[in-house]
Amino acid sequence: MSRNIRPLEPLELVALFVAVAGTLFVCGSGQLGALGASAILIGSFAAIWLGTRENLSLPRWLIWSAAIVLAIVACVRSPFGSHDLWSYAMYGRILEFHHANPYHSVPALFQGDPVLHMVGKGWRHTPSAYGPLFIGYAATIARFSGSRLTLLRLGFQIPAAMAVLGAGWIAQRVAESRGVGTRVLAVALLQPFVWCSIVNGGHNDVWVAIGAVAAVCLVDRQRAGIAGAVIGAVALVKITALLAVPAIALALIARRDFRRGFALCAAAGSVTLVGTVLAPASITTAAKATRGIVSRSSVWRLLVDVTHIAPRQATTLGLIVTVIAALSIAWFGRRSDYAITVALSLSAYGVLGSYVLPWYAIWALPVAAALLSRSIGALVAAHGSLLFAAYEVGRSSDTRHFAGGILVAAVPALTVAAYGVITVLSLRDRREFASPS
Repeated sequence: MSRNIRPLEPLELVALFVAVAGTLFVCGSGQLGALGASAILIGSFAAIWLGTRENLSLPRWLIWSAAIVLAIVACVRSPFGSHDLWSYAMYGRILEFHHANPYHSVPALFQGDPVLHMVGKGWRHTPSAYGPLFIGYAATIARFSGSRLTLLRLGFQIPAAMAVLGAGWIAQRVAESRGVGTRVLAVALLQPFVWCSIVNGGHNDVWVAIGAVAAVCLVDRQRAGIAGAVIGAVALVKITALLAVPAIALALIARRDFRRGFALCAAAGSVTLVGTVLAPASITTAAKATRGIVSRSSVWRLLVDVTHIAPRQATTLGLIVTVIAALSIAWFGRRSDYAITVALSLSAYGVLGSYVLPWYAIWALPVAAALLSRSIGALVAAHGSLLFAAYEVGRSSDTRHFAGGILVAAVPALTVAAYGVITVLSLRDRREFASPS
C-alpha cells in the first residue's frame, strides 16, 4: 500500500530559502547596520510564517539539513557582534592559569594575558556574572585550548550549536505530546538571531533554553525530580533559569500532585544550594555587574529618558516587576498547560527587565515553539529578532538615528503590550492544558 505524501508547497520552500539566506548573509558578511538588520528581520519573519502554518508540508529532514548548515556557518567565523565569548574565556583563564577567583578578580588585573585584548573594554573591570558550573566549564576549555584563540572560540561556539540542535530535538518531542507538528522546528531552528547572535557569539544563554525544554519534557514523563535537578544545574550557569520552577511547581500542586511538586522544588533548590556554597559570590555578581545599566532595547530606557528616574532605580524596578510578573503568571496559569507558563515566565525578564540583550530570547524559544499556541512562539521569536536587529543597528555609527527613532524607541513598548495581551489570552485558554501522564 502506498503512502500519501503531501507535495511541497512552493511558497513554503521560498520562505525556507529566505530564512536560511538571512542567516547566511549576516553570518557570512558580518554585515551590521540597517542592511544586516533588514536581513535578520526578513529571515526571521519567514521562519515565523513557517512556524505558524496549520499544516506545514516541509519534511523534517529538510529543516534539519538547513539547521545543520546554519550551525556550521555560525561556527566557521569568529564572533562579529558580541564580545561575551572572550569574557567567558578570560574568566576561565583567570581560574585555570592565574589561579585567582574570577568572582573577585577582574580581567584587567592580568595585563599580560593573551586573551585580554579580545575582551570588551567595558567589561575588563567586571568580575564574572556567571554561575560556578559555567566557570568550571570555561576553565576546562581554557586548559585544553591554551592561548589558541580559534580553539577557545570553538570551545564555546560548537557546544552552543549542539545545544540549539538538541533543544530543537527535545522541543519536537514535547510538541508531539501536544499535537504540534513539524512547524516547531521552523520556529526553533531557522531563526537568524539564534545562529548569528547566540551560536556565533557562543552565548551561554542556550543552556537555559535546553534546560527549560528538557525540564518540561521530563515533567511530561513524570520525572519531576530529575527536571528540578536539570533546572538547578542550569541555574549554576545563569540564575534566571529558576524562573521556570514556580511555573511548573504551582501547576503540579494545583493538580494535587504534591509529591512531584515537592520533588521538583527540592531538587532544584538542592543543586542550586550546592553551587552557591561552592561559590557564594556567584549568587549576586550578575545583579552587581548590571546594576545601573539600562540597555537601549529595554522599555525602561524610555522611562529613564522621559521621567529622568535614576538608572539604578530602573534596575531595581525592572527586577521587581519581572519577579512579580513571573510569579503572577505561575499563579494565574497554574491550571493551564505548565509549558505555557514556563515559556511566559522565562520571557518576562527579556520583556520587562532593565538590562535586556537579544540572546535572552533564547531562554523561552524551544518551549514556546512546542506549544499549541502559535502566538507565544511567534512573540518570542519576533522579540529575539527585533532585539538583535535593534542591537546591531545601534552598534553601527551610520544608522544610530534609524535605531533610535524606530527600533529602539518602538520595539520595547510594543513588545510589552503584545506580551501582556498574549499572556492574558493564553492563561485564560484552558483548551491547551496537557495533563502530565
